[in-house]
Amino acid sequence: MRFLMLMLAMLLSSFVREEPAFPVFKVESNMDEGQYNNSQIHPMNNPVDRKKRMELIVKAFESVMNDKDFQKELLQQKFVYDVDDDPNKKLTTAEVAEKIYAAVESYTKEGYEPKVDNTANIYWDIKRRPHRPDGDHATLGYGFSGGYTIYTYSWYFRGKDIDERVGHLAHEWSHKLGFRHRSDFHKTRDETVPYAFGYLVRKHAKKYLPEE
Repeated sequence: MRFLMLMLAMLLSSFVREEPAFPVFKVESNMDEGQYNNSQIHPMNNPVDRKKRMELIVKAFESVMNDKDFQKELLQQKFVYDVDDDPNKKLTTAEVAEKIYAAVESYTKEGYEPKVDNTANIYWDIKRRPHRPDGDHATLGYGFSGGYTIYTYSWYFRGKDIDERVGHLAHEWSHKLGFRHRSDFHKTRDETVPYAFGYLVRKHAKKYLPEE
């Protein structure tokens, strides 16, 4: 009987998948380089308050990326690719997660060499745009593969719900890894990697932010 129980346990264990080990993820930013004082930036009360909010968002992003519950949900996420020539189309969900955590960013900068360093390099500017443009799907900011800087429009940055801004930062940063989506709105856009990843980061960010 004991032998049969042992054999059954071994058989069951062969079907149990081990969860992939996620590396410790880090976020490095330009908060101490003075870019937040750029002349294009719209004041949010004063530069000190603006910098504090940027630092809070960046820190929450790092915390979420090291959150075990977030990592489990990321591995269950299904992604849609809406750009015909997207080279990521054949990636499995696990491979998307691996690419995100490898953090191999693509841009041209003197002295920078793309490498697997498990570190998001956040070069972030808040661009002056005082008022929200008309339309239900207003552009919040932008970042792109090959681009060095992530831009967020000032009208959006100053708003409430900081967790939403954490998700926005994650979305724009994912473009630096080569993840793309169409610019026009369509019913499956929210399932593309940048949107789905950003929404999932936002969901977990609330745990690492002070109550507003």
